[in-house]
Amino acid sequence: MEPKPIPVAEFSKAFALQFYGVDSPELAGVLARLAECQGDRWTYVRKHFQTELVPTARKLAAADDKEEPFWNGVKQAADEAVRVLPSIQPPRNGDYLQSVLLGARMMQFTAELALLCRSMGQQLGKPDLAAKDFADRLDALAVRQQEMWKDYRKTYLATNRPINIKHIAPAWDYMQTQLTSTASQLREASSSSGPVRAR
Repeated sequence: MEPKPIPVAEFSKAFALQFYGVDSPELAGVLARLAECQGDRWTYVRKHFQTELVPTARKLAAADDKEEPFWNGVKQAADEAVRVLPSIQPPRNGDYLQSVLLGARMMQFTAELALLCRSMGQQLGKPDLAAKDFADRLDALAVRQQEMWKDYRKTYLATNRPINIKHIAPAWDYMQTQLTSTASQLREASSSSGPVRAR
């Protein structure tokens, strides 16, 4: 007989106590909501952290009405985690809690990027596209992504094999280029006549 699955909330409470040594409903709640907000789409969220921006914008724009609430839910759970986790100082495995905080920041970033891409994709090709505003927001995300890379590298080196970092860095660099180059295209195109058509 297969064991019954443990409810996420119950598991999160036990995990916080056993792994971090913290009997904290607040921490358990954050961990549960980070899992629940993704459902069975955690690979979907992860994929959007490093993606081709304009094709992704078009795909998200064409998605059904469930897409925006999904990303808003991810952002809400990540926002809460980013607010709560820094105040928790566990007696055990504190470096791994920092990894969770970093993961929450990455989820927060990804949700904001996905929502921005969806909005941008719905307006691409239209004469009233707010190109400069989208460019400014992409540039702001690029700055955040660079700051996260510094923290990601530090956290990764504390919990993983250092040799692997050289294989991870190019993906971060490529995404940085995606953000800044798309922002530049939008900014340049916004000063030209006719609808903006980002490549």
